[in-house]
Amino acid sequence: MASVRKKTYTDWIPKGAKIVKRKDSRGSLCDHAKFRKPDSRGRMRDVFAKVVQSGAGAGKRCNMLTDAYYIFFNDENEVPRQKKSSTDKDAAYEEAAEITRRIERLKAGILDSVEIEIANQAKGRVWHHLDDYIEHLKAERRSEDHIYERNRQIKTVLKACGFATLAQVSPTPVERWINSLDHEETGTATRNSYIRAVRAFLNWAVKVQRMPRNPLESMELPNEEEDVRRERRAFTREEFALLVSTARLRPIAELGRERQKVAPSQSNAKRSNWQYVPLTPATIMTAYERAIARIKPELIEKKKRLGIERAAAYQFMVMTGLRCEETADTVWGNIDIDGNQHWLTTRADISKNSKTTRLPIGESLVQVLRDYRDACEHTGYHDNAFPNTPSLKVMNADMKAAGIEKVAEDGTTFDRHCLRHTYCTWLGKTPGISDSERMELMRVSDPEILRRYTYVKGFDLHNAIAQISLPDTVSPLALDTLSATGTDGQA
Repeated sequence: MASVRKKTYTDWIPKGAKIVKRKDSRGSLCDHAKFRKPDSRGRMRDVFAKVVQSGAGAGKRCNMLTDAYYIFFNDENEVPRQKKSSTDKDAAYEEAAEITRRIERLKAGILDSVEIEIANQAKGRVWHHLDDYIEHLKAERRSEDHIYERNRQIKTVLKACGFATLAQVSPTPVERWINSLDHEETGTATRNSYIRAVRAFLNWAVKVQRMPRNPLESMELPNEEEDVRRERRAFTREEFALLVSTARLRPIAELGRERQKVAPSQSNAKRSNWQYVPLTPATIMTAYERAIARIKPELIEKKKRLGIERAAAYQFMVMTGLRCEETADTVWGNIDIDGNQHWLTTRADISKNSKTTRLPIGESLVQVLRDYRDACEHTGYHDNAFPNTPSLKVMNADMKAAGIEKVAEDGTTFDRHCLRHTYCTWLGKTPGISDSERMELMRVSDPEILRRYTYVKGFDLHNAIAQISLPDTVSPLALDTLSATGTDGQA
């Protein structure tokens, strides 16, 4: 049976305390220091502390009681133990009762020591467990962006819900926080990503025996298909060819844009009465030729290499399916375009699935990469192949100059990840390529992901339906002949 009491310790008599006569626990009349001190609920109470009668501190020190209660018990092996508990007496007695029940269950064989250790781990500070989880992700060689985003999402949920320990995690506070988000600004996919991040953290905690079970495992996620905020589309071959051609020209054409007068603004900002003529398919060649004639050859050569790199990066992503971050981290040592067979190695440390994969490189891309390599200044084994991978801002400017609308009539939109959608869509349109081969080339393991990456709006559906037609009609005289289809000549 566990006992609960406060421990005593000696300390100097508090300043301003009064010495009064009072009986101690044995009934003897002796000196006590009387002073006021707040209790566990913050209320000021009179405290009587027995004055030390002997030793070096005689008359100067007193026996004080700890603020917290301590639980004294014998464990399952009858070894005496003590545990610091709460400053609240009722909470301390509840914890003592729980310890007693746990020891009795251990003695009866209902629980084992491993389950007890898991329960104790779950009561530890959640931030220590999160730090260990981040180290686990680093050991798995997850990308820095992935680790940063997971850490941010998990911390956001834990702080918003007030979870200080793993044992406090429950679905209700998480659901309450998710519902408190502005659904106009936060889509279903974004809200689900927070839940998945915390779920992954808790699954790891269960796996390494930090908690007995994942309390969010049964939490249902809303259907993301009913709230699609950004539906991507794939480039047509004509659109992509126009994008690549514009990407080559635009770095130089930006230097040759003419000025045009505009109505002066109310502010005193510079250039408030003029602006550069925007680049369009009708003006880009004029601006390009104007820049060639006016700008120094050294700068023209630098901008020309930048245009070649941007165009090659677009072609590389659309013909390999690599994501933007994976492309930016690809080095020349991962690209084999000199042998009889041409391969691209996606390293585990940059791949989203943390796996090393070898992908074949098509002949059309091989020649593009060879020409691009000849124009590069740094082509060592460990040099980044695309150090200036186009950002979203650069891609938007390239599309605008090419006359490609960012948002199509059907509401679908373009961004950098659409290059991967284009790769999957083009593979799906090519006869003879099976879904299994597409999954290998796309580096995915779920056929559902292929469906998400394949753009099948508008022209694809019309082309598909055009492949079938109704059978020709027959005359009524032929019906008797067609109806006799049995082996015995009868209908």
